[in-house]
This record gives sequence, structure tokens and C-alpha cells, in this order.
Amino acid sequence: MKNILFTDDFSDLTQIGLTYAIELSIKFKTRLTLLHIHDISALLANPTEIPYFPNTNGEFLEAQKKKMKEHFTSLTENKSKEIDVQFEAIEHTSVSIAIIEKTEELNTDLLIMGAHGKRQFQEFLIGSVTKSVITDCLCPVLVIPFGAKFHLPEKIVFASDLGNDNIEGLHALVDFCKIFDSKITIMHVATNYESFSMNTMNDFKKQIEVEINYSKVSFEFLLSDDINERLDEYIKENNIHMITMIEHENKGFFSRLFQKDHVKNMISHSEVPILCYNQKYLVKRSFNEVPLQLK
Repeated sequence: MKNILFTDDFSDLTQIGLTYAIELSIKFKTRLTLLHIHDISALLANPTEIPYFPNTNGEFLEAQKKKMKEHFTSLTENKSKEIDVQFEAIEHTSVSIAIIEKTEELNTDLLIMGAHGKRQFQEFLIGSVTKSVITDCLCPVLVIPFGAKFHLPEKIVFASDLGNDNIEGLHALVDFCKIFDSKITIMHVATNYESFSMNTMNDFKKQIEVEINYSKVSFEFLLSDDINERLDEYIKENNIHMITMIEHENKGFFSRLFQKDHVKNMISHSEVPILCYNQKYLVKRSFNEVPLQLK
């Protein structure tokens, strides 16, 4: 891993999200880029109400960069020399497109984003900026929810649907976990409306044991009418530090929760960061056949 990108929107979640970005960049010895995007879509959509003046002299964007630098310095103190950091502030008509373009430009290995609070977080999961980024970004996305507290990821739950791409997702997760010596719990929660096949689950477990070379992996196969409630209970009971999931366009875990009306409950209670791998990233990773390495 060489590059971490953190999107800084100066919201209440900036501090916890930036803390994750700083600590992970130190741990992985990566370059850290702090990015602020000034959304000008509303200004351009209503030019008669809010005149838009292009940032021709760069003063506004320089002010945003200065604000990011000050916050970074306040959190790093004597750690700042350990971090190769750069600051960027740009204008764009689409925040999600700007983020995706920047991840590609910087060859980003991990994108860290924060939500804006419970109400806004519900909206972002269902389909706004962060949802678009999670679906289309060609790198892993670490989402920091409202109420999260920083903790190195010593215990991680991998929410599995037993799909074929779970293997590549687990390879990616193991690369991430090795530096923390994390414990990974592969969890599948089936509902009464699904086929709860122990044969399928046992076959999946055997495949994992053969293909995943990591000793700290365990399995939890659970039956519940409410996936969100059971997952939430398990996280609290076992002091889990991070959730990992694979997102498929229109078929992923977020979409599944939305279809079953679990989004509000999940967001209201979740205080655990969510590490997302989308199908496009996993295909790219598999095609390259070269796992991310530490320096």
C-alpha cells in the first residue's frame, strides 16, 4: 500500500476520519493526501440567485488547504514528521466524480470518507455521494459513521453472502489485516426467507481454509429474521472494530439492507467503520494478480 486519500469536508466527522487516515498512513508507511472538494453544482444551477465567480486567483482554495493543514497539525503534533502528506483543494460540479477521478489520478490504495450525521448518513447510504463512490471507486473505501471512535482494527467482521467473489475480497482483507494481526470473523446471517443450507456453508468454509493463508480466521453462520439486528448484536457483544463487505451494483449489502428496510436501524446504531470492496475493484485486483504490498 502506497497511497491513502482522505476526503475532508470540514464536518463534525473530520476529526475521527482524519485520525484514521493519519494512524493508518503511519502504520502502512504510505503517502497521505487530504482532499477538499468545493461543490459548485448549486451555484451553477442557480446563477441568478447565487452568482458564481470562478476561483481564478486561487485564494479561496488556498484558504481551504490552510484549514486542512492546521487541523492536520493539531492532530499529529510530534507525529507529523512520520507522514508524507499533501493537501489538495479543488472545485467541481460533482463531488462523487471528483473523488473517483482523484483516486485514479493518485493511484489510491485506500479511500477514507466520513458521513455527516445520522440523518444525512441515511441519505448517503441510499444513493448520494458516498453510495456512488462505494459502487464505482477502483479502490477500497473505508466509511467512518456518525458516532465512531478510533480503534485500530484488531477484530474485523467480514459480512459474507457466500458468493464467489468473497474469496478475492478475503485476499484483499488479509493483506490489510496482516499489519495489525487482526482477527477476522467471516459471518453469514441467513433469514427465514432464505435457504439456510449447512452444506453450502460448509463447502464455503472448506474453500476458505484451502485458499486463504491466514491463521486468525473464524466462522459464524447464523440464522435470524433481522440481518441488521443480529449483526449489530454480534458487533456489540464481541467488541468488533470494523465491518467489511463487498458491494455489488444494485445487489450489494447496502442495497439488500435498503430492500429489507434495515438501513435506518443500521445507521442509527452503527458506530463501527465499514470497509467496502466493490466488484469492480475486485475484478481489477484479480486481473492484476498482484496483491497490495507494504513498502
